Amino acid sequence: MHPSLILTAFAATASLASPLTSRQTCAAPPSADLAAAQKAIFDAKLVPDLISSFSPSLLLRAAYNGKAVTLGNTFTTPQTLTQPTFSITKEAKFDPATTKYTVLLLDPDVPSPNLPLDRILLGNFVHIIVSDVQPECIPTQQRVILANYKPLTPASIAPHRYTFLVYRQPANFKPNLIQAQNFLGQPLSTFVASSGLQGPVGANFLHANMYSIIRVLGASLLIACASSQTPPGTTPATNNPLSVNYGSTAVTPGIRLERMQTLTIPTFNYRAASSSEQLYNLLFVDLSIPSSRVDPSELDPAQLPLATGLGANRTTRLHFWQAGLTFSDNGTLVNTTEPVAFYNGPMPPAGDIPHDYVFYLFQQEDGFAPPPEDSPFNVNNVNAESMNRMSFDVQRFADGEGVGDLVAANYIQVQNPASGGSGNGTAGPSATSPTTSATGGVTTPSPSPFISSAGKLGVRGVLGSIVLGSIAVLLV
Repeated sequence: MHPSLILTAFAATASLASPLTSRQTCAAPPSADLAAAQKAIFDAKLVPDLISSFSPSLLLRAAYNGKAVTLGNTFTTPQTLTQPTFSITKEAKFDPATTKYTVLLLDPDVPSPNLPLDRILLGNFVHIIVSDVQPECIPTQQRVILANYKPLTPASIAPHRYTFLVYRQPANFKPNLIQAQNFLGQPLSTFVASSGLQGPVGANFLHANMYSIIRVLGASLLIACASSQTPPGTTPATNNPLSVNYGSTAVTPGIRLERMQTLTIPTFNYRAASSSEQLYNLLFVDLSIPSSRVDPSELDPAQLPLATGLGANRTTRLHFWQAGLTFSDNGTLVNTTEPVAFYNGPMPPAGDIPHDYVFYLFQQEDGFAPPPEDSPFNVNNVNAESMNRMSFDVQRFADGEGVGDLVAANYIQVQNPASGGSGNGTAGPSATSPTTSATGGVTTPSPSPFISSAGKLGVRGVLGSIVLGSIAVLLV
């Protein structure tokens, strides 16, 4: 599962900070170095394209796999697939032991620096946000990831200006988590103002673009990336589509739906079924449950430790599980048994980030058996108590006896507005009665790969930065 995302405390490591030496003192950077950083930012026209002004008082050092970011040097896309390391210097007149900072990595050039109108409409795409960063002379730091790293995948030949910005945090800093997770389409100034950040007090940037030799192949490459049927970075994963329909709404990977659209069970179609005799397991799992809402003392030992969700400090909840499925020759689902876990419609906590809900279709092999009576996921237990649905480990299920390959998947995002009630990750009791909650069928074709404006519809990771990817060949 995906071991990152929001609000978990951890010591600074190589994945988030440059390795610290045995510095005994914190030194403010030379004024000449600050002046050079300021000049580079202005020369790159990041003022005013990204920020309105810039008077640095500290330096940010960043690197990708040992290659330093040096105020505008160029990286290839493969060089930036892994999360960068970074550190900051001391800021004069501020105590490094008590002063903390937020670092953002942004792309102001989505989808291309040659299309300023689109930049205005789409805003700045965020590639990572990390708070509680301290100067490099502080050996132990409790950094917090507010937005998980997304690789740099510019959809144009024209270089993008990927920019690190450092902001000083106020006392009792409380970041706007919803804005941090839904940055596309909003100005940087909105997040800065709502979080009370001061600055920017430091910056660095790099250039990255597509290889010119694959310009003609760019669109097809991006479409292939966009066909992922599971949230980027999660396991198990597949590119094979499972057709899911909520009424007349066909699910495309990462589509944002309203809760009211998902109260009743959808219909399914799988045209790649190899045989009408092949059996399948179908799961529907929320990967975004806040761990703080789950009391471990109320869980069965089989649910501990908490299953890792999509992001740090996130766990999972089982919303539906049907075993023994078959599909007809035309792909329509055929179901003859009651579900192991009846369908619960999504209802994430009020005011939380959008939750990712994933449909997984696994082959069911010889030796598969439903959970035993003493398991919290047994049919009698999982439908009787909501807590028995928590901490469902999809990867452990996939590795279990009699569970075959993950053959298809799809996923949605659902968010509960702050004014929409409390919410706890479930729609409460079974949204459909046991007599009607068995899955149905639909013969509509499998949906086409999703290549629309990814950030608007909630696709994160690699897909998030591929905006208008289908016309990448034109963005020169």
